[in-house]
Amino acid sequence: MQAILTFAIQEGRIVHVDEVSRGDKCGCNCPACGGKLRANQGKIKRHYFSHQFEENCVQALESALHLAAKKVLSKAVKIKLPNLRVEVDACDSLGHTHRASKKLVDARKNYKINNTIIEKSYGNIRADVMLDIEGKELLVEVAVTHFIDEEKLNRIKERNLSTIEIDLSNVPRSVGWKEVEDYVLSGKNSTWVFNKKEQLLKNDLKTELKARVEQENTIIERVKADEIEIRERKERKKELEKLKLVSQVEKAVQDYEAFISNIPDIQRKYEQEVYLHPLWKKISDIFKISSINEAPFFLKWAPCNKCQADCICMYNCDYRFWQSIVFLKFVYLQMGRNYKNRKELIVMIIKFLKRNGIKPQPFYETVSYASHIGIKNEASMPRAWDIIQGFIINLENLGFLRYSKVIWGSPFVYLPPQSVDNTFFCAGCDIDRYCRDITYEVIDWRAIFACKECGTKI
Repeated sequence: MQAILTFAIQEGRIVHVDEVSRGDKCGCNCPACGGKLRANQGKIKRHYFSHQFEENCVQALESALHLAAKKVLSKAVKIKLPNLRVEVDACDSLGHTHRASKKLVDARKNYKINNTIIEKSYGNIRADVMLDIEGKELLVEVAVTHFIDEEKLNRIKERNLSTIEIDLSNVPRSVGWKEVEDYVLSGKNSTWVFNKKEQLLKNDLKTELKARVEQENTIIERVKADEIEIRERKERKKELEKLKLVSQVEKAVQDYEAFISNIPDIQRKYEQEVYLHPLWKKISDIFKISSINEAPFFLKWAPCNKCQADCICMYNCDYRFWQSIVFLKFVYLQMGRNYKNRKELIVMIIKFLKRNGIKPQPFYETVSYASHIGIKNEASMPRAWDIIQGFIINLENLGFLRYSKVIWGSPFVYLPPQSVDNTFFCAGCDIDRYCRDITYEVIDWRAIFACKECGTKI
């Protein structure tokens, strides 16, 4: 196969095909095999050299580019070098990475060439070109097909010689001087093989970074110590508050026991206050009662003696009164509404009662707050939430309340809600009975209603 060249040797110097005479008179030889060449300078194809005889010279292209690059470097006064940035990393005590870096060679800068020596030897190393750049030696290796191997790299490092390699493997074979200059001097095709300052700079950066990381670790330790101190201070404060709250709970229990010991007087006092409340007239009209004692059975919820005492004492009013208010607001006036769930309803009720001045006794509130942080009371005092929840479950079992989403897994029985001012016909007495004249019992989660007078089931 005939090699196609654009560079050749003429009288010992490298020339381009456009610089010589046409045809066999060019007087050029192959840079690899030394054979005579012909300058093909037609008008259709790009100009090139070819061997005059059918010689298969595979090294011609490599040798031609190699020599052309050396000639470009020998005449150059400036060159751009590949970028070289030195970076080192280190981790602090938290595992965060810190980095120190510095640019050793700037690829944007044009470096001045003071002197150039072709094929300079350094013992067992023969460099393609040695450049004196600003008083410092730089070896340049030109690679077309053969690149620096590991053995040569080790020799370069042993002699501490800064070296770059120019890769011309992808250069088109029909290039001219201008293209070769761009490939060789622009730094785009160059890479650093070794830089003797790189390791020194890396050691300096390691020292600098080590000091910075140590300073960071000192700050981290100080912050940790401060956090521990703050946490301990909070824990001590929490313990003191807990001890203080324990004594408050003890006093609350004493107040509670003293309070419930006088339930009859308290109930009479609260009953008298009911008739002075603005809502009493509305309650009496709706339920058709003249006394709070005549309230319907479902508004006297207190299933056992202990619950009855807490129902009476929990709020600062008669327990039948606040149950009546809750029933009017959330059942009677909301007939047909489905609440989302029991929890949502209880929260709404507690807020509603507070807005209307109906609040738990102070000793109940103290015990309720204490229960949230794990302080139990010997008297097993309930929370306002517990009392409201018991009352709501009772209304659920009677069918007054429905939810769009049942939670907590309670097996509720939903009966058709009855308006409290409606009457129920008693077949035994042959008359209509109001709610206050009806009793009930829950059997298998179903409410069984009966007339108070004759006991007939309704």
